[in-house]
This record gives sequence, structure tokens and C-alpha cells, in this order.
Amino acid sequence: MTTEITAAELDALVALLAKATPGPWRESAMDVVHGPEQYPNEQKVARLCSTTGDANSEAHNAKTIASLYNAAPALIAAARREQKMRVLLQEWLTTEMDSMDEEYAPWIESFTRRIRVALEGTL
Repeated sequence: MTTEITAAELDALVALLAKATPGPWRESAMDVVHGPEQYPNEQKVARLCSTTGDANSEAHNAKTIASLYNAAPALIAAARREQKMRVLLQEWLTTEMDSMDEEYAPWIESFTRRIRVALEGTL
């Protein structure tokens, strides 16, 4: 599984969120629900089915789904910011580096190497 996400994948997630029941979501037993804590007003948005028969696992799955749904807008925004930063850093590395003074060359080379490693996701 890759940890990188493309702009198209982010757009697809945004489209999915737009079609889903509005949040916030929360877990309720083996269900994922939307609405206040009182039972009469909550709306079931998903029902978990498991072949494991492990109620703890099912409850954790419901909590995970609800938590990830609620976090999705912030995660998508962070991924878009990271993608913009990568583009800006790549532009800087390819254009500004040529115009730097030679006296700063060792620092610039070290800084550039660290940025390239970070952009590759291996820092």
C-alpha cells in the first residue's frame, strides 16, 4: 500500500464525501450513525457485518469508520497543502539554486539534499 495520494484521488474522495450523509458521524454498537446521542433522532449511515463474531473488533471498526469520515476534510486539506509545497519546493530547487552565491554553496547543497530527501518521503 502506498502512502502517496494523487490530486485525482483526493478529488474522488471529495466527491464521495459530498454524496455521503453529512457528518459528524459516530459509532453506535455495530453501526455507524449520524445524529445526537438520543436514539430516536439518530440516523444509521452504515451497518457493519463481520464474519469474525468479535464484538470488540466490530466496535473498533465502527469507531474507525466514523473517525476517518470525520477527519477526512482535514486530511484532504493537509494532503493538498503538502502537494502544493512539493511543487513550490521543486520549482525553487530548479530555478533559484542557479542564482545563489558561491560562498553559500556548502550550505545550499546540504539544504537542497535534505529537501530532495524530504520530497522523496525518506527523511
